[in-house]
Amino acid sequence: MADQGDPELVNVVPAGQRQSSSSFCVDPTYEETSIVVIRGKQREKSRTSGSSALAPSRGWTPIGTRDEYEFVPVDLQRSGGPGQAFGDKVCQTGLHRMKSEGPFTATI
Repeated sequence: MADQGDPELVNVVPAGQRQSSSSFCVDPTYEETSIVVIRGKQREKSRTSGSSALAPSRGWTPIGTRDEYEFVPVDLQRSGGPGQAFGDKVCQTGLHRMKSEGPFTATI
């Protein structure tokens, strides 16, 4: 189908290159857009600001067997409309700025 997004090929960011902030833009021409946030298991609250919604404080899933890292998927856009809601904030297209107390990486 047209406008479904790009192939799911990504480069994995090494843990040593993760940062505590990031900016990205969500293209409104795609019907579906999601992001996966990965962080060290530190219990900090990764969050986005500006036109974005807060990342969930719950729902993080451990990665691997050493329990060092965890991830959470977030829908930024669904069926051409808004994505997930967190409290009174709703994810949508446009500019997003993410900040965290600890390093993280995000794959759109």
